[in-house]
Order: sequence, then C-alpha cells, then structure tokens
Amino acid sequence: MKTRQLTLLLCLSFVLAGTAASAGSTGPAGIGTIAYGEKVKAKGCGTYSAPALVELILNGDGTWVADAPFGEFSGTLSPADSKGRTWNLVFDSGSLALYEAFLEEVATELCETPVNVTGIQFSAFQLKFAKDLSEVAVQIKSAATGSTAFGAGSGSHGLKGKGVFVPD
Repeated sequence: MKTRQLTLLLCLSFVLAGTAASAGSTGPAGIGTIAYGEKVKAKGCGTYSAPALVELILNGDGTWVADAPFGEFSGTLSPADSKGRTWNLVFDSGSLALYEAFLEEVATELCETPVNVTGIQFSAFQLKFAKDLSEVAVQIKSAATGSTAFGAGSGSHGLKGKGVFVPD
C-alpha cells in the first residue's frame, strides 16, 4: 500500500511540475534565420558596416540564443506590446561582455589604437513578428562611451534585419 501511495505521489508531483513549468513559460518559441546589416561608428575614427546572417532560437521559457558571426549571444525576452508581436531582448551578463568586446574590437580597428568601452546604453533591442509568426525583424540601437590612450570618446552601433521564423 505504501509503495502505491508513493508512486501516486511521485506521478502527481511530475504532473504539477510540468504544469508549473508550462504556466511559467512566456514568449514565442521557434527558430529564425535573419539577414541583417550593421554599422558601428567611432566618433572621429570612422565607420564599419557589414551584412551578415544570424540564427535565432527562441525558447518558450522567455530565453533566446543567437549564433552570430562574432559569437553566440543569449539572454531573456519580455513583451513590448499587448499583441505579443514585439519583444524586448536583454543580454545575459556573458553576452553583454561579448557584445562589449565586439564593440571594442571594431573601435580599436577604426581608431588604430586600443579602445576600452566604459558604458553602453541601448535605445532599442527588439524583435517584431509578422501576424502569423512566419517572419521576424530585429533591431539594435546602442550608444557607447570609451577611452583610449588619447582620451575619452563615443560611438554607436546599429543593426537591422529581417528573416523567416518557424514557430515550434
């Protein structure tokens, strides 16, 4: 009798855990491939621009992973509208450090001297979906401050792209 009760209790706990995980899930899930163009400007040093592709994986739990030419980025997403078609993206700490390293590398090439990024402000970091979720657009706009052996400076990064999205 005790074995049967224990088995029933274990089964019930698995069902409740699955329900809790489903109730806590948020956001669209699926895979997208996005073609984008980006531009990095380092004030007084020049501009870098290039097209590229990124593979984006959205998990139903509100997390995302993007495999881009500079590395693999990840983080969380939160709704930006009531229709569920626009989502704000946030880097996790490791990805924010990788993004900062990307900006430093490009600015160092443009300025021909080592650049240390000291601050980043995002004015946009969003995904927008078509009504049927078959297409996704991404946009990043950021401004950065930094320093070199010659003093302080500033720059910006913009990325815009569109692609197909296959929902789970």
